[in-house]
Amino acid sequence: MLDALGQMGPVSQVKLARELALTAVSMSTMTARLLAAGLIEKQIDERELHSNVLTLPKRGQRMLKEIHRQWQPQPARQGDQPNHPTAGQLGADIRAGESGSHAPGVLNCHQAG
Repeated sequence: MLDALGQMGPVSQVKLARELALTAVSMSTMTARLLAAGLIEKQIDERELHSNVLTLPKRGQRMLKEIHRQWQPQPARQGDQPNHPTAGQLGADIRAGESGSHAPGVLNCHQAG
């Protein structure tokens, strides 16, 4: 969810749930936990008062940078086991159908728009 907000910018909670293929209950639970941790912020949409807009504050941006840093592929050393796939590689495999199913919460980074 943090990665999707980082890519999409301020977005309605409903649109983000749709993009991530999450149910309303799953989205509400995840949103509540991230709000409590201070990793996202929620505001009422001024254009649609019944809708919430989610944003990624500085704390969430720092966390997202750290997540990306931790998931960077490491160079293989002699005698090491093969590298584990990165989050991006796993997401690409899922989007390409190689996993056999679609995982909730995976944003297709290559979608137009």
